[in-house]
Amino acid sequence: MTQDSLPFPHRRPFRVVVRLNAELPTDPYDELREAAERLGLRELEDALTELGVPTARLVPRTTIDPAELRARELEAREEDRADPEDPASIEDPNDPELAVSLTQYWLVDLSGSPHYPVEVAARLEQVDGVELAYPELPVINAGGQDGAAGPASQPSHLDRAPIGSNVRWAWEEREQYGEQVRVLDVESGWLFDHEALKPLGVQLVGGVNQDGVGGFSGGHGTAAVGIVAGTFVAPAGVYGVAPRAGVLAASPFNGDLPVLPLADVLTQALLSLRRGDVVLIEVAALEGGTTTKWQRPIERQVDVRAAIRLLTRSGIVVIEPAGNGDTDLDSLETASGRSPLTPGEPGYVDSGAVMVGGAFVDPSRPDAPKRWVSGDDPGVGSNFGRRVDCFSWARKVRTSGCRPWGNCKPPTSAYQSFNGTSSASAIIAGVAVLVQGLHNNAGQPLPSSRRLRRAFRDAGTGTASEADAGIGAMPDLELVAAFLGV
Repeated sequence: MTQDSLPFPHRRPFRVVVRLNAELPTDPYDELREAAERLGLRELEDALTELGVPTARLVPRTTIDPAELRARELEAREEDRADPEDPASIEDPNDPELAVSLTQYWLVDLSGSPHYPVEVAARLEQVDGVELAYPELPVINAGGQDGAAGPASQPSHLDRAPIGSNVRWAWEEREQYGEQVRVLDVESGWLFDHEALKPLGVQLVGGVNQDGVGGFSGGHGTAAVGIVAGTFVAPAGVYGVAPRAGVLAASPFNGDLPVLPLADVLTQALLSLRRGDVVLIEVAALEGGTTTKWQRPIERQVDVRAAIRLLTRSGIVVIEPAGNGDTDLDSLETASGRSPLTPGEPGYVDSGAVMVGGAFVDPSRPDAPKRWVSGDDPGVGSNFGRRVDCFSWARKVRTSGCRPWGNCKPPTSAYQSFNGTSSASAIIAGVAVLVQGLHNNAGQPLPSSRRLRRAFRDAGTGTASEADAGIGAMPDLELVAAFLGV
C-alpha cells in the first residue's frame, strides 16, 4: 500500500491496535467506545472520549460476524495438528496466546488527529480491560532492485537442482501445471490486462486494485503473479511455475476509504479459499524506519500473525517473505505488539506460514547459493534466521511487469527483472501449488502448511545454501514429492 511523506513513526496507516480481554462480551458492539461504556470500562471510555477519534473492530462484522469467526477459529484449532517431526510446530497447550481470538482486536484511528500512536498505545495498554495496545506497522511491497533480467531462455528457477526447483520435472514427468489449486496474491495492485496475466482471468476477492490510482503502478503484483502462473507469450514472455492454477487477488487498498488492516484482508480471504489452496503474501512490515532496510516479516505484528495462523490451521498454505532488511531475525527484541521470530524462544507462537528468504544462484557456481544482498542498494538484502524455512531466486528473475514501474510503453506487454524476497516467495508459492496438485492427482490428502514447510526446509529435499546463510534450503520438486510420498 502507498505511504505519504510523513516521517516514521507518523506515517499512514495511522492507527493503534487494541486487544481486549477475552472474557469481555463485546459481540453486540461495532465501536470500541460504545463497548467500553456498556461494559463499564470507565478508564478506557474516558481515554477514547478524550481522544475523540473513530474506533472499529479490526475484523468488522461486514467481513464476518464475531460469533461465526470464533466458531471458525475453534474448528480450526480442533482440526489443526502439529507435525511431530517439526519442533517449530509444536505449541505449548498452556500458552494463552493460542486461545486469543481475532474478535478481541479493535482499531483506534488517529488519522488527522494530533495524537501520536506510540503515546496513545502506551496509555491504552495501562487501562483495565486491555491486554495489548500497539501502533499498526506500515507495510511495503517485499521486492528489491538488482539489475536487468536476461532472456526467457536463460538458466532459471525452473531448472533442475542445484540451479532451480526442478519445476520442469513436474511439467514433463507428471504433467502437473497447478490444476485444481488456487493461489491468492495479497498486495496492493496489478495490471490484470497484461498479456501474461489476462488469460488467467484473475479474480479480485478483497479490497480495490490500486493500479493507476494517484500514480501508483501495479507492476509489483503483475510481476509476482507472472512468476506464479504467468502465461508465456512468444518471443519475450514468461513461464509461470503453475500456469493452470486458479489465481485470486486481494488488496488492503480500499479506494477513498482508509486502507484495510492486513489481518482483515487475510480473514476475508479465508471465505474465498478451500483446504489446500495457497496464499502468497507479497508485503512486509516496516519497523523502525521508512525504507526497504527496515522490512520485517509481516507476522511481526501480533494480529497479523493470528490471522495467518487461522488460515494455516484451516488447511491453507501460507507463503510469507522474510523481507529485505538484511537483518538477523533472531536478534529482534520483543515489544508490545511484536511477535518473537525465533522458534524455541519464550513467547514464540508458530503462525504455520512458510517463510521464504532470497538467494543469488549463479549458474556458473550452482552448488553454492549465496544469501541475496542487493548490489544496487547497500544495506538491503534477504532477512535470515532460524524462522526462515527455505529460499529461492532473489536476483534478476524474469517476469511480467514494468520497471521502472509505470514508465514502460506499453505496460501491458512489458517484462522486467524482479528481485528480493518478493520474487523468491512467488517462486515458492508456485512450487507449493504444484505439490498440492500432485496430491490431487494421486488422490491423497493435501499436506498442511506446516507439513509442506518441513519438506521445503529439509536440505535432503533440495539445495542447501552456503554455510550459516540462515535461509534454509531451495526445494526440489522431485525430491519433495518423494519425501511426501506422491
